[in-house]
Amino acid sequence: MIVLERKGDFVLKKFVLASLIVVCFFLLHAGNTFAATESRISGQDRYKTAVEVSKKTFPKGTGTVVLARGDEFADALTSTPLAYKVNGPILLTKPNAIPDSTMAEISRLQVKNIILVGGTKAISQEVEQQLIEKGIQVERISGSDRVSTSLKIAEYLNPSHHDIYAVNQSKFPDALVIAPYAAKRNIPIILLSDSTITRADVQKYLDNVSNTFIIGGTKVVGAKVEKNVPKPIRISGASRYETATVIANRYFKGKTDMLVVTGKDFADALTGSVMAAKRDVPIILVSQDKVDNSVKSFVKKQKVNKYTIIGGKKAVDPSISKKLYSPIINKKSETLRLVTKNTYLSKNYVPKNLVVPNVRFSTTVSERKHMVKEAGTALEKLFRAANNDGIILYAQSGYRSYNTQRYLYNNYVSRYGQKEANRFSAKPGQSEHQTGLAMDVTSKGVGFQLVERFGETKEGKWVANNAAKYGFIISYPKGKERLTGYMYEPWHIRYVGVEHAVFMDKYDLTLEQYLSEY
Repeated sequence: MIVLERKGDFVLKKFVLASLIVVCFFLLHAGNTFAATESRISGQDRYKTAVEVSKKTFPKGTGTVVLARGDEFADALTSTPLAYKVNGPILLTKPNAIPDSTMAEISRLQVKNIILVGGTKAISQEVEQQLIEKGIQVERISGSDRVSTSLKIAEYLNPSHHDIYAVNQSKFPDALVIAPYAAKRNIPIILLSDSTITRADVQKYLDNVSNTFIIGGTKVVGAKVEKNVPKPIRISGASRYETATVIANRYFKGKTDMLVVTGKDFADALTGSVMAAKRDVPIILVSQDKVDNSVKSFVKKQKVNKYTIIGGKKAVDPSISKKLYSPIINKKSETLRLVTKNTYLSKNYVPKNLVVPNVRFSTTVSERKHMVKEAGTALEKLFRAANNDGIILYAQSGYRSYNTQRYLYNNYVSRYGQKEANRFSAKPGQSEHQTGLAMDVTSKGVGFQLVERFGETKEGKWVANNAAKYGFIISYPKGKERLTGYMYEPWHIRYVGVEHAVFMDKYDLTLEQYLSEY
């Protein structure tokens, strides 16, 4: 049995190697704090996903379909209002052949009319002929380029076109997130850029426009466009994800339903946009396995309790289910500052507002009694709750400066060797104690020491079961030794805030996992 002086206090530790525990993180969505109904519509590829969306949106069939090219968004980008107007889905085709799944859906719908969006370079004459041979009447809407095609669709939709939505001609997200609202109100979407705004056909079209709603920031739709369109009103966010939520907050206020699609590709959003228009719900964008803070904020504010994911698991990972309802993370927050063996604090870092919390201490070292005020207040609440439950805790070691940690670490290295010291002691700059957010707690039953055995005591078990309620996590839990780089430390608690701590405790996450995955 070896006694280690860890971080300035005595640690009784059996010097044996423990088995590593592999922890599974694939948890059910039903465990989220805010329950919501999730559904997913997908196929084996984008063509089959479009078919599945069509089946859900038009279960009894329809007379008209809009057919767009499935591997290129340019011509199809503005076709949602068109599809909504003719009351049909958007199906996808390859340039020179209609996929069997698409053709089967056309037959199921009992389609009599198909509108091809784009010229023969986008959708070939062979595709058109294939449809004609099926006895289907075919109409093509196309221009000399994507901008011209958007103008043609606009004229087809609404010749008076008092209002329009202007979007970037080379990027798909903004056009697709405004599409459901534009479709519902029969408002055209026009593709523009700085280089096209002076074109004669664009200028002629704009002569009859009363209001121009520009979707996206100045990096997406430039200031030159804004200066040359009638009565410009810009609707944008800091990213495509935030722009989608700005649109949702503006046009879909009070809606508790939404469609969720990947913000990295156009196909699922395009084919899902008609469904969104018919349901009168917004399209929200996510990364494959990440949810932007703006999306979390929208979901929370709107109390969204139902959503449909469009696309397969490679497009939208199943983990999105709980990430939509996870806390908003401000990675610049001092409370969530990550300190690990790979993430350092400078030697000059000293936290602000250090105080001595009004709790029992088992140490007489003044420096180590300090914590950041917010964390200290939370510690007082935790200790009071423990007292009420008959649990007597003692605070052992809180804030430690860079120099203090250097002294301790070097002392352990000289006594036990660097390899062993690295298992239980942080190098200077790598200690959570330097943040002023961590506190080591102990009890009389373990002789006021910091030992693994504390986790088996009634005090240790109480801390494990209740710390999160007061905003604390156990930074170095059992089974995560390989991930954290430190031995199991049931005594080391770190303040992160109640909402974050409760979520991390529920899903068995370390702070590093939480910040990287959520």
